[in-house]
Amino acid sequence: MLSKSFGVDHLKLQKGLYLSQIDHLEGTSTLTFDIRIRKPYVDPILTNIEVHTLEHCLATGVREYLNESSKKGILPIYIGPMGCATGFYIVLQFSDNIYGKENYYPVVYEILEGAISKILEMTEIPAKDKKRCGNVNTLGGIEIAYSLAKEFKQIIEKTMKSRNFDEYPMLEE
Repeated sequence: MLSKSFGVDHLKLQKGLYLSQIDHLEGTSTLTFDIRIRKPYVDPILTNIEVHTLEHCLATGVREYLNESSKKGILPIYIGPMGCATGFYIVLQFSDNIYGKENYYPVVYEILEGAISKILEMTEIPAKDKKRCGNVNTLGGIEIAYSLAKEFKQIIEKTMKSRNFDEYPMLEE
């Protein structure tokens, strides 16, 4: 069986914040978010330096925001790039007894907005040293992180106008 993402029409896919999947298991919901920073086949793909730099900053920003906020019952599972280099996946686990489906969008928006603020406050790339990173040579400078965070901010602000996640354009069978 193919992954749901292979049913998305990537020729029609726009930049956006998509709720890709929800998995339920014993009192928790695991949500996979697709943060599409570049429009496939239109915008230039993210370079390896951009991907690696944003990965370090976004993973740190999300975790720092969650640790400092009053948000309980949310666990970041994975924050990393897509193989196609057009965006990132963020996988968050929610405690069902605290959050219902109607709360996902405002909570995720707040987390992402908080993570972006954390990135814009950074003065250096987190873990940019050979002891903490497997290839420090592909990490860029803080200006790359700032630029990508600003692009990301525009995307989530656009979705805030509709107060919902963007909808995938699905392939017609």
